[in-house]
Amino acid sequence: MTIQYRHRGATRFWIAALGCLALAGIPAPSSVAQAQDAGKVLPLPAADRQEIEKLLGKGVIGDALPAKPLPPAELYMTGMQGRISYLIRDEKGRTKDEAHEFAKTAGATPESWDYRIGKDRRAIFTKTADGGLVTSLEYDLDKEVVSQFTPGEPLILTGLKPGDSRRTTIHVKVADIDDPTDVDYDGALDVTYSYLGRYRVTVPAGSYDADLIKWTYAGEIGPATIKTAQYRFVAEKNGMVAMVEWRDISAVLIYHDRSRQGKLLTAAK
Repeated sequence: MTIQYRHRGATRFWIAALGCLALAGIPAPSSVAQAQDAGKVLPLPAADRQEIEKLLGKGVIGDALPAKPLPPAELYMTGMQGRISYLIRDEKGRTKDEAHEFAKTAGATPESWDYRIGKDRRAIFTKTADGGLVTSLEYDLDKEVVSQFTPGEPLILTGLKPGDSRRTTIHVKVADIDDPTDVDYDGALDVTYSYLGRYRVTVPAGSYDADLIKWTYAGEIGPATIKTAQYRFVAEKNGMVAMVEWRDISAVLIYHDRSRQGKLLTAAK
């Protein structure tokens, strides 16, 4: 989840919210703890189901399945194709296609991946020592800014048990894309990360057994006050297969964004 804005000449504020696959790790549980948690079935809370079905429809979420602690990030990434397509649906029912590209960065130490959404957005994922990934940088190529995260923004917390949550604070700096030391704005986001369980999910690309992760964000970056939430269904060897995001971003009298959208996997090449 990135908040990006930039002024040039006269005061202009640009705020963009970008959801990506970002992966961070926590110490993995012991094999005994993993065995104890294997097979835990969690019914999806009614409030969460309602939020998801508003945008994805009622035919997407199927049965609740036995859920284990979240595996290392690479298990979700193995088998992902270089080009991925999603159907985007907004709260008014309007739809469009969106192309994503995913590639490992050659020769990078530590290992990293380049994730692009359309022509204007890009994220860098870096592998952590325990097998997770973090989003360290996100670029808005249209607005010519880069957002830097300390620590990296989490998506998959390796070893997190079904039904558990973790909270963290992410410090954000927004800088000129040509000179990351030229910081325009900074601030912090409080993030609550929850593993809601595993469910059978049906999208245009097929049916998947997917882990459901929920994020909630709240904080201030420069002049902007941010409240937002994301739900992502992530499947082993296929990555994100469905997503819902709502956001409420306000920069005093300058900018307001109150919107909701859903994403459904349509194809991978």
